[in-house]
Amino acid sequence: MKALLTSIPLAAASAASAGAQPDYLSTAVSGFAEVLGIVRSNILAQIAIGLFAFIAAIMLYLRMRSTAANNMRRARNAHGKAVELHESGNEEEALKHYEKANEFREKAQNELA
Repeated sequence: MKALLTSIPLAAASAASAGAQPDYLSTAVSGFAEVLGIVRSNILAQIAIGLFAFIAAIMLYLRMRSTAANNMRRARNAHGKAVELHESGNEEEALKHYEKANEFREKAQNELA
């Protein structure tokens, strides 16, 4: 892995010195390799990235789990989409979203009971 990361910036540099313009991908990979090298040698950066990933995972879990509040939010979103489809004349798709909204409302009511 380390050999790959060091060879990519060298390839981009040799292409640039030969008069060819490096493409976006090689420039991006080169920049990523630099950042990876900095992170690899900086323990605080590693801790910050790990903490960010942990917080992001918790936030994603809280947003996706099945709770009454989340199901009511999903019902509102589905109902809003159904109203948009109904107003545009797409009754068949609107009906699917109305039914989905009702399913989410029923789930929310069952979780409250």
